Amino acid sequence: MLHAHASPSTYILGGILVWMATVRSLRWRRYHAIHRKYLQKWENGKGPITAEEAQEIITVGAAYDMPLLLNYALAFALFKTYAIPSISELLNKTKQLSSVENVSKRYADTELLIGYVNPSMYGDDTKSSMDDPRSMIALARTNFIHSKYDISNDDYLYTLCLFALEPNTWACRWGWRKLSPLERHAYYVFWAEIGRRMQINDIPDSFESLSEWSKEYERVHMVPAQSNHDLAGFTLEELLAAVPAFGGLKAFGRRLAICLMDDNVREAMLYPKQSRLLQSAVWVLLLSVGVFQRWFLLPRNSPSTPVNVTQSFKTTEGCPRLHPNKWASRPWYRPEPTTPFGLWKEKILVKFGWYSEFPGTSLKSAGYRLEEMGPRVFENAGHEEVMCAASVLQGHPVVGPWSLEGRKGVYSKYDNPSTIFDILHRFLGILPSRSEILEYVQHAPPTAVVAGGILAWLVLVRAFRWRRYYAIHRKYGRKWDNGRGEITPEEAQEIIGVSFMYEMPLLLNYAVAFALFKTYGIPSISTLLVSTRQLKENVSKRYADTELLIATFFGCPISGFNDPSFHPDRAIPADDPRAMIAVARMNYLHSMHRILWASRWGWRSPSPLERHAYYIFWFEIGKRMGIKDIPDSLQGLIEWSEEYEERHMVPAQSNHELAEYTLDELLSAVPRVLGLKTFGKRVAICLMDDRVRVAMMYPEQPKLLQASVSILMSSIGFFQRWLLLPRISPRFPVDVSGRVPKLDKDSGCPRLHPNKWAARPWYRPEPTNILARWREQLLVKIGWYSEMPGPHLKSSGYRIEEMGPPRFENVGREEVMRLASQLQGRPITGPWSLEGRK
Repeated sequence: MLHAHASPSTYILGGILVWMATVRSLRWRRYHAIHRKYLQKWENGKGPITAEEAQEIITVGAAYDMPLLLNYALAFALFKTYAIPSISELLNKTKQLSSVENVSKRYADTELLIGYVNPSMYGDDTKSSMDDPRSMIALARTNFIHSKYDISNDDYLYTLCLFALEPNTWACRWGWRKLSPLERHAYYVFWAEIGRRMQINDIPDSFESLSEWSKEYERVHMVPAQSNHDLAGFTLEELLAAVPAFGGLKAFGRRLAICLMDDNVREAMLYPKQSRLLQSAVWVLLLSVGVFQRWFLLPRNSPSTPVNVTQSFKTTEGCPRLHPNKWASRPWYRPEPTTPFGLWKEKILVKFGWYSEFPGTSLKSAGYRLEEMGPRVFENAGHEEVMCAASVLQGHPVVGPWSLEGRKGVYSKYDNPSTIFDILHRFLGILPSRSEILEYVQHAPPTAVVAGGILAWLVLVRAFRWRRYYAIHRKYGRKWDNGRGEITPEEAQEIIGVSFMYEMPLLLNYAVAFALFKTYGIPSISTLLVSTRQLKENVSKRYADTELLIATFFGCPISGFNDPSFHPDRAIPADDPRAMIAVARMNYLHSMHRILWASRWGWRSPSPLERHAYYIFWFEIGKRMGIKDIPDSLQGLIEWSEEYEERHMVPAQSNHELAEYTLDELLSAVPRVLGLKTFGKRVAICLMDDRVRVAMMYPEQPKLLQASVSILMSSIGFFQRWLLLPRISPRFPVDVSGRVPKLDKDSGCPRLHPNKWAARPWYRPEPTNILARWREQLLVKIGWYSEMPGPHLKSSGYRIEEMGPPRFENVGREEVMRLASQLQGRPITGPWSLEGRK
């Protein structure tokens, strides 16, 4: 027998190798599947892929492979825009980010709106998934909100660029794998489509052109500005809201956040350069996470999205509302506990600072409606306009629970089949029999049993982790044909959802956040945001609303239908128009002011198909948002973005101020004790590209800190890749399932709640029993949330058409619904329409 002559170390090593092999075999399955499906069609850029195909490609990395990393990449992309003075000044003028309440709600809303647009919308391809217009409602609501601000086309385009580029940047830096050329192109196609739907002009024609344009824009516009610093500070406070100030933890957290910033962003936000030791530590940590995820964590079984993208919902009378899949420190849209245990849990979470306050009506605990999302001043405005715009965007009327009419009706529950037995049945054949296991255990030494268990776990993780990746690449890789074919925005959304909802949801969510943060390195953006005062006085609400709006049009089907085979031109009302309502709401709010993480730290890098899906999906979003001159390829998008950053990402006080506000919001939960918040900010600076850090006027961090952060991020990816089983269910900031939420007790209007909350828990439901209240108090006590959920935090939930700055909360609803109907090409009906409020 072999074990009779082998040493214990041999068994341990063998067990580790077997486990790594298992993780390796499973983790890349979705990646290979989506590339097999679309690589041949794409032909390395020679063939087109549609926005729908791009969306499907993106989903692999964004929902399955690296959902957390790419989610943070998007968040940082949004944060990065605060380094642009024109953006930061505008946001400061709106005062939406000048208070903890507004920052947390804006953050929650933004994540939810993006969540409804970005991830896979197609689930199990059941017929019930055809009628989900929430993505278009979210997009329409976003357009509606944006329409309320004077925002320049270049600032729109730069923000769009970051959403398409930052996931690739973060995946390259800290992901367990990099995004493939197909995935990069998919990101371009997707976001270019989003830009067109947002009526953004002059979108570069490729991912590379987009990168060049962005770099040039940053070079010219990302300059230091106090508005940048103020806005970044408010935002970081929201992001760090759950970090206790005790011992300087919050200050340390802020330093960590600064470490994540590029130098131009940091300098534009007027943040000091962090020590090389801290920067190295942050980078090493992030790199270590990616390495660990790649080799030791099994892949996700289900997508991770901030919103529920399925169509299942319980029978509900009246106005249905949604709840996010995750919440920030201030738990906006978090349901109130209904059991003693739930109340106890909420109290613990508040006591320990996980949440700043209890879920309640102040945080819209009843849930949110996409057409209500955004600043409070727009909460009850623009609903009809949003639904109309969403109908135009998806090409048919919005009907069902997400429409305005749906707010009045009764809807039956769509039952999603349980997959646990299917999974066991599918993989039972690769497992040894019970008798074989018992025989081996009886004759093997303890060390061999331990090593064998480790190896078996590695193999199991590897076998499961890559399944979605390979599945989505099998589905679209041949169609895409490595760039020679085309994928639709709906397909791109499905591809994106694999990594964004299942594989790397947290990483990609932070990538989105950092992409937004990166825009703050552009003085024109940061100056605008600072001038609006939205990141100084209302940073928490702005972050809550922004996250919810983005999550909505990122997660809900961009065409209004979950079935990618369904042709959107058919004159059938979509039942989920929330994506277009969110886009319309964002456009409405913007009109009032006119103005790359997975590859780095994910457990795998996005494949070329996924990158192309990201391009396709965001291209579609940009198109629907009216963004012009979107590059026609992922490479063009990259080149445009790089050129834009090179020209516009220059140091400015507004950049620094906006970055400071944002970092303060992001690190609001980090205690100041022992300098933790300062350290956290230095870590965030380590995550910034040098150009972003410089534009935000942050000092360069020590090499050791940068290396440590990079190693840590990579280690997380490595751990996830080889040791963690993949997600069974998606992780998303908002519920994109199509379930009609419970009605608000006070208004009788269906409202949504996020799936996560920031430190200031906007839209987090208030606790309804003693245990839940005790839990919320505990979360506040420990600093997880900065305060208890309540009416002041809209605990009853949100409506997409209401989201945005408080002064716009009750205006623009009809306009938002009209825009949403136009965006999806059909009227907005159902619970998310204005009629659905009744």
